[in-house]
Amino acid sequence: MKKLPHEYPRRVLVAVTGLSPQIVTETLYALIHQKPYRFVPTELRLVTTQEGANLATETLLAPETGKFSQFCKEYDLSGKIRFDAESICVIKSEAGEYLDDIRAPEDNVIAADMITNTLRELTSDPTCAVHVSIAGGRKTMGFYIGYALSIFARLQDRLSHVLVSKEFETQKEFFFPTTRSTLLTTKNGRTLDASRALVTLADIPFIRMRNNLSIKTTTTYKDIVERLNMAMSGPKVLLDEIKRTVFLNGIMVELKPQHFAYYAWLIKRLKNMGDDHWFHWKDNDSKREYSDCYQKLFGDPLFSGRAGQIEESIAEMEITEEMTQNENSINREKALEKSRKYFEGLKSATNKVLKEILGETVEPFMVELSPEKIGHYRYQGFRQLMPEHIEILGDKQT
Repeated sequence: MKKLPHEYPRRVLVAVTGLSPQIVTETLYALIHQKPYRFVPTELRLVTTQEGANLATETLLAPETGKFSQFCKEYDLSGKIRFDAESICVIKSEAGEYLDDIRAPEDNVIAADMITNTLRELTSDPTCAVHVSIAGGRKTMGFYIGYALSIFARLQDRLSHVLVSKEFETQKEFFFPTTRSTLLTTKNGRTLDASRALVTLADIPFIRMRNNLSIKTTTTYKDIVERLNMAMSGPKVLLDEIKRTVFLNGIMVELKPQHFAYYAWLIKRLKNMGDDHWFHWKDNDSKREYSDCYQKLFGDPLFSGRAGQIEESIAEMEITEEMTQNENSINREKALEKSRKYFEGLKSATNKVLKEILGETVEPFMVELSPEKIGHYRYQGFRQLMPEHIEILGDKQT
């Protein structure tokens, strides 16, 4: 059974803030009062500018007057939520200087990347549930953090905006509804009672795209969006026979010669033959096709430094006419078993590399076994790829 967000041992509230640090305590209040399950963070993480960090430090973390400590005392949470100076992530320029504001296009690029990396890191922890607030900071920052969560979120992660009753919205002295009557005076001299404030959480449904993208690589927000656009338009295979590399949804995958030849051979069979591209390791013609593909890609059929070894291996796997006439031929069974192990080994080793590089997005590109059986042997090929998904550069005809 899937755990609910409040059941995770590590629970992180992440927010972008600017000149309104109030959204931190307002969101905390709403989270611990939400129904049916209150979500009490174990830690806070803020992403902000230098100006925003200074304001958050002065208003929330001040030793005597800090609103965060006041909130924790008010609601019996002292020592239960980690929030200190190290919890505030200040956006830096490429030169390493803290940014006072997010205005220039390059500032937005830097902010997007920092927000992206923050959420990538937090969502990589399986013991953690992340709650993101888009209530503070500049609108671009709110967009970036919401979209970054959409990219990386698991089932336990949430997105929200905090709403405050109208009369308290612009009141800078208001940070959270108090348990006892607490009077505040507005600029126009009006008196408000903080205990009567209404603070609610607007839960924001969003699309989780985590399974459409490899998140193991550290890359930029822009690159991730481009990869997602590519992935969501359908799987893309670019086979470059000149450089002997293959690009899967724009991600370069480097394979050892025998694995690249095997993968390239299957990709080209699919491109040229469609549904009939599946091969069976009992088929001598298929074995020769693979051998020829290797030779044309890499020159000499060279394995382990010994020329001709692949040819010898293929020859040892072939079923001769003499073997066919004798169904119980020991040599025939040996050749079949050698063939099965050889191509099963190629499939497993190739898929292992693809999984390491592509992570959760690997499925459309994996070499699979056909559900169709011939005895205890099966066909190998691709189930989810189509010829139109494939582009081949420097096609060396096999």
